[in-house]
Amino acid sequence: MYRLMKLLAVLAITSPMVACVTTQTKVPQETLANIRTIGIAAALGDEFSFVSYGMTIMSNDRRKTFVPEWHWDRLALQKMQTGLSGKFSVSTVETDKESLLRVAKTPYETLAQQAFTAITKPMQPPDAYLVILRGNERDLSGSRTVDGIGAFREDRVIRYVPQYAVYAIFDLLLIDAKSGRLLAASEGRIGCPECIAADSVAIRRIEGSSQWPADFPSLFAQYRDQLRDAEAGLIGDSISWTLKQMGLTK
Repeated sequence: MYRLMKLLAVLAITSPMVACVTTQTKVPQETLANIRTIGIAAALGDEFSFVSYGMTIMSNDRRKTFVPEWHWDRLALQKMQTGLSGKFSVSTVETDKESLLRVAKTPYETLAQQAFTAITKPMQPPDAYLVILRGNERDLSGSRTVDGIGAFREDRVIRYVPQYAVYAIFDLLLIDAKSGRLLAASEGRIGCPECIAADSVAIRRIEGSSQWPADFPSLFAQYRDQLRDAEAGLIGDSISWTLKQMGLTK
């Protein structure tokens, strides 16, 4: 019996599941005390996804389009700059966005190393880098999945009139500028009365969208500007909320 208990203790200590380190979501105070300058980078990409969930799988629809003129990266950098400037000296750094947009699902520690490698190091490096990256596919509930940035519509719930909702999936990584070590990371979140609760996706319904067309070409032709404005508002609010939850803004 003693030998069995000893063996179990050894397995518990050496088990990869026990040994893995939990990623810090909120930046520890002792870490913040050593950060005065932050370099920011963004790689959200230009894709906009449309997902429609019907009453059956056969009636589901999923499309993608490219909207470089919507400037998601520029918007993200502006929100990060505005939010962080009250506590830190902030500068924008260049990064190999294409390589980061192709990153598959990977642990945050590995993702941080990839982001660190992709950054063009400035002559005077900051204390840390804060990088926002487009997120990979996430579950809403059941068999419903979304990825990146876009909008979805659901017809399968009969008790309410279908409405469109915009969503944004991204990750914020705070990385040590000397070693590339991950200091903290968080999925993009949002907190507001009109938002839909989801663990790792920022979602907001578009009021008045119940009469919008269900097919993507018609939707984009008629309500392109409204989709852009709703998405831009969600991304901006979600970045602000997530920075605050990470302890990087007041």
